[in-house]
Amino acid sequence: MMSNFALAVFDANLINNLISYVIRGILPILALVVIIWSVIRISNRKSAKDSANDQTQKFLNEDRLANETRMREIEDNQYYFPNLDILPIQEYSGNMADSLIATRQKDVIKLSEKKMMNLGSSVSNIELKKMFGATQLEQIAQYEENFSKYMHGLRFWSEALIKEGRTEEAIIILEESVAAKSQISASYTLLAEIYFNAADSEKLDELRKTVESRDFPGRKIALDYIGKHVGKLVE
Repeated sequence: MMSNFALAVFDANLINNLISYVIRGILPILALVVIIWSVIRISNRKSAKDSANDQTQKFLNEDRLANETRMREIEDNQYYFPNLDILPIQEYSGNMADSLIATRQKDVIKLSEKKMMNLGSSVSNIELKKMFGATQLEQIAQYEENFSKYMHGLRFWSEALIKEGRTEEAIIILEESVAAKSQISASYTLLAEIYFNAADSEKLDELRKTVESRDFPGRKIALDYIGKHVGKLVE
C-alpha cells in the first residue's frame, strides 16, 4: 500500500497537472479574446476618427461655399424697429430727472436709435453668410448685439418701475419685449411674476405657451420659473 506521504505527492502532482492542462486550454482562448477586443477597439477608433474627419470636411466645405456668397442687401423687414409710441415714456423734471427710472428711460431711448436685428440664437455663422454674404457678418453681429442691449435696457427700465410700484407701466414694457421675441429670460420671468401677483392665471398660461414655442438660451430657465408659478395658482 502507498504511504500517506506518497498519496499526498500523487494528489499534488495530479492537481498540478490538471491546473496546467486547464491553463493551457484557457490561454489560447484568452489570447483570442484579447486579439478580437483589440481589433474591435481599433476599428471603433478608426470609425470615430473617420466620422469626425468627415464632419470637419463637411463643415469646411460649407463654410467655403458660404464665404463665396455675394453681399446681399438687408431688407427693411429683417430689421427690428422699436415702437417707442407704446412705451410709457414721460418727461421728468426736478428730483425725478436724475432718478433711476428716468435714467433707464433715457438709456432705452438712446439704444432705440441704433440699427437692430433679431435673427435668433439658432442661426449659425454659415447660415448668416449664405443669407447676407460673409462681408456683412461683423455688421450683422453688431446689429444683433444692439437688439440684445435694447432688450436689456427694457428689462432694467421695467425693474426700476416695479421697485416704485408702477407695475402697469412695467407690464407695457415687458409685453413689448415678449412681442419682440426677446432672448433674455428675465423679460419673461419678470412678467410672469407680475401676472402671478395679480393672480392672472390666463395671461400666465399664455406666457408659458409663448415661451414653449420659442428657442432662446434662457428658455428652460423661463419655463421652469413660469411653470412653478402656474402650479402655485392652480393649488
